Amino acid sequence: MSETTLFSFGAVIFIIVFTGATLFGMASLKEYQDRTK
Repeated sequence: MSETTLFSFGAVIFIIVFTGATLFGMASLKEYQDRTK
C-alpha cells in the first residue's frame, strides 16, 4: 500500500468521524438547551 492511498483513506475516515462528531454535538447541545429552558 502506497502512502498516497493510506493518506486519502485516512482523510476519508477523518471526515466521516468529524461529521459524525459534529452532528452528535449539535444534537446533544439542542437537547441540553431544551432541558434548561
